[in-house]
Amino acid sequence: MKLGTYIISGIIFLFAITGAAYIFAPDDYELLFFDTPIDLPIAVWVMIPAVLLFIVSILHIAFYGTKSFLKQKKLQKDLKELKDAIYWGIWKEPKKHLFSTEETKSFGGVLNHSEITLKELPKASISDEKIKRAIELIKKIESGEYIDFREKGLDGYLSKDNEWVVKNGINKLKKEPEFAKIVLQKKEAYSDKLIQKALDIAIESWNFDELSKYSDLIDKERFYKILDLVDQDKKENFSLDHLRKFIDYEKFECKDFLRVAKTIIKKFSPDANLAFVKEMAKNSSKAEVAYLYTLFEYEMRDNIKRFFEEHEDGDFKIFRVYEKLKTNNFNIKLDDIITNKTACNES
Repeated sequence: MKLGTYIISGIIFLFAITGAAYIFAPDDYELLFFDTPIDLPIAVWVMIPAVLLFIVSILHIAFYGTKSFLKQKKLQKDLKELKDAIYWGIWKEPKKHLFSTEETKSFGGVLNHSEITLKELPKASISDEKIKRAIELIKKIESGEYIDFREKGLDGYLSKDNEWVVKNGINKLKKEPEFAKIVLQKKEAYSDKLIQKALDIAIESWNFDELSKYSDLIDKERFYKILDLVDQDKKENFSLDHLRKFIDYEKFECKDFLRVAKTIIKKFSPDANLAFVKEMAKNSSKAEVAYLYTLFEYEMRDNIKRFFEEHEDGDFKIFRVYEKLKTNNFNIKLDDIITNKTACNES
């Protein structure tokens, strides 16, 4: 029963019992209270305890009603927090939520650190519009569609490494390859995974003028892919000046320098190639094999002899063996005996 209804009903009841008492006992009754005589109608004496009981009951109902109301408000607030926690969990971007009641504190805090993975995105109707909208957007991203997070009011709320942000970025790269330039130009704003995807696109489609601007981002595996594309004549504007930007003398090994030598031999003049591999050998002893390989490729006997004389007899054994075979007129190709394994395992 509502408090207002209870009060009205109580007042009616008080008047009823007072009236009934007056009808059946219209006389007065005197009561001594602290040596003071109080003379009132019996009906009034009947009404006084009823009124006191009525007032106490109202206070009781008001107290517990207020307590119940406040708890209900807390539950409503916690329900909103729970929905919000589920929403961000679906986006795999858990955020801190404060819960007021013990019922929700016991499990709600877990959602502050939880990402929700939907094995099958629900097809049934979802009553909460916010969660429903999140699921619909995720469905679109999973299907390969690009979503403008700023337009959807999500920009700034999802981190750059968020799974759905990365997937959404990859979707955009597939639809708009030119987006790769933005990713690489503002790489601090994008996840490493998206940057790597942008680099893959750059390697496949950009010419060397554009690609060389981001040489510091390209790892050795991608560098080899670039050389493969150069070998296949699929890279424009390839030059030795560009190539210098990709060579990391601290991380490159013998086989890497040898790979470079084998590519440029097919592309540039002997003089240019010799100057380049000599430069590499000067900057790193690990590139000496590449230089010696180039000398053999161009059959520069005097330079080869001088090179051997400048090094210990035990160095570059496979090249010395090849030199003896050629001197004795054995018909054997350079690449049949000089490989990464044979040439670089002793360097």
